Amino acid sequence: MQTFDLRVRLGGHEYLGRFEDNPTTRKLKSGCPWRLELADQDRLAKFCLLEGVKLPTDARRPEQITPGQFYLYEDNCLVLFYQPARTSYRYTYLGELLDPAKLIDYIGYHQTTLELAST
Repeated sequence: MQTFDLRVRLGGHEYLGRFEDNPTTRKLKSGCPWRLELADQDRLAKFCLLEGVKLPTDARRPEQITPGQFYLYEDNCLVLFYQPARTSYRYTYLGELLDPAKLIDYIGYHQTTLELAST
C-alpha cells in the first residue's frame, strides 16, 4: 500500500504522520496546511468538524484503535485517538503518528490545536 508523510504539530510538539494514499487523504493533503482546533471526545479522542469540506469515505468498523491513529467520521469529522479503543462506529482510516509516545501528556483532555503540513 502506498503512503505519504505529513508533518503534524499537536500541543506544541512535532510528529511525523504516515497517511494511506487514497482519495480521502489526497483531498485532505490538497488542503494543506491545516490549522484546526480539536475538542475532546470522552477522554478518548480529539475531533474537529471540517466546516464546508466533504471528503470521500470508505468507512469500516476498526477492530482495534490504537493511540495516534487518525480517522474520518462520516465525511467531515477528523478524529485523532489518544487512547486505545474498541468501537461499533464506522470510520475511514487515514493514517497514524509514527511515534505517539506521551501523546496524552502533550494534548491532555482540553482543546488542542492541530496543524497538518506537507513534508
